[in-house]
Amino acid sequence: ADQPAMTPVVFLVAALAVAQGFLARPSVPTVLTRAKAATGALDMNDPAVVDEFNKIKDLSIDSVKYELKENGIPFSPAAGDMDLRIMLMETRVRLVKPSQKGPKADASPFEKICFEKPNIKKVWEQYLETGDINRANAFVEYIDT
Repeated sequence: ADQPAMTPVVFLVAALAVAQGFLARPSVPTVLTRAKAATGALDMNDPAVVDEFNKIKDLSIDSVKYELKENGIPFSPAAGDMDLRIMLMETRVRLVKPSQKGPKADASPFEKICFEKPNIKKVWEQYLETGDINRANAFVEYIDT
């Protein structure tokens, strides 16, 4: 007979403990949180970032969603317009082709010449497209030596 009278008391203590956070599970960071922590933030003062944002701010939200989907970037249906625009801006800035920025300082002679003379890169790509891997490799080695 005493046990049923204790049930509301136990329930009340448990409810208070949960409300105070004593029984709450520690939050597990989501994949997105871990990914965001692993990558560096964009410099919002960078002229390339500002330029991209100015291009995106006047796009319709449907265009922004379409481009995010085309790039394979997942987004929440509950995401706000500005969040989606910033995601697209980050995507565009991060997906800029390295050839547009120029070769890296430690680039091979082949990479440098491909940047300086795009027709050489086209010849190499034609070898790859036709499946002539040996010729493509010989082409690169000839330029690198």
